[in-house]
Amino acid sequence: MNSFLTSTNKHGHNQIKICVSGAAETGHCGLNALEKAKELGREIARQGLILVTGATTGFPLWVTMGLKEIGGISIGISPAASEKEHVEVYKLPLDYLDLVIYTGFGYAGRDILLTRSADAKKF
Repeated sequence: MNSFLTSTNKHGHNQIKICVSGAAETGHCGLNALEKAKELGREIARQGLILVTGATTGFPLWVTMGLKEIGGISIGISPAASEKEHVEVYKLPLDYLDLVIYTGFGYAGRDILLTRSADAKKF
């Protein structure tokens, strides 16, 4: 295992953050895609990494579900300016997220912040 991922970290603010981005609509994904997403989330939690997503539906949501099964930490970066806009206008979930950052920048702006906020990305 890479020592970068397994080193002990005395400072929580220095925990490695991994961004998972993917299909918001999962109807076209393979039969095992959602279970693989949950397993990815569980592995992220086992490694002690922080998950960062676009606070969205689909594959990233399933990763977050797996992560939360074993107590991982999740951050969602929303395109909306508020919780109300996130839910009512964008129709996005709040489930399984420990922290949501409301950007007010729409999807394009959210995506820039999403990728810049993480130490590693998985698409």
